[in-house]
Amino acid sequence: FRGVAFAPTEEVLPLHFTRFTGQVNNQMHILDWKTEAAYNVAYFTVQLSTNLQQFTAIGRVNAKQNAVESYQFSHQSKLSGKHFYRLQVTDMDGKTYYSPVVALFAQKQAEQMAVFPNPIQNGIITVVHPTAGKQAGLSLIGADGRVLLNQPVQAGSTQTTVNAGNLSRGIYRVVFADEKVKQQKAILKD
Repeated sequence: FRGVAFAPTEEVLPLHFTRFTGQVNNQMHILDWKTEAAYNVAYFTVQLSTNLQQFTAIGRVNAKQNAVESYQFSHQSKLSGKHFYRLQVTDMDGKTYYSPVVALFAQKQAEQMAVFPNPIQNGIITVVHPTAGKQAGLSLIGADGRVLLNQPVQAGSTQTTVNAGNLSRGIYRVVFADEKVKQQKAILKD
């Protein structure tokens, strides 16, 4: 996903932005900009907002006194939702100007499922799963694709115990599913 710059500034900048974009890579937001004629620029302050009204400084990049220059800034986002980034440009005289705004959307990283012990030792397995929704369930599926067990999961839980003692030796799949997510892990019964 690439961010799109919008809301052009009304002040004349002491430089020209030929590019100001952003992209999301996992939870890392990468801002990329290119300038021309930035001879009087001292530094760029990277600012973040989640509401387009209050911006907070999250980093600083010193300007390079070249005719054409590219810059990059990375920010690890811990919040989900829309993130609005802009650059506060400070010139050598201390005057400040603002770049256009780049909007990026951050998604919360998915919780991963785990099953232990694996291989199954005493017949009881514990499944750690994403927070269960209202219609969550666990299934145990054999190598032949047959569903051997369906077990409801309590809404709001993140861990469920399953009795797998009656399984014969082999490889099985444990599947967790609710209205939002479906995850699976392979397990082994010795």
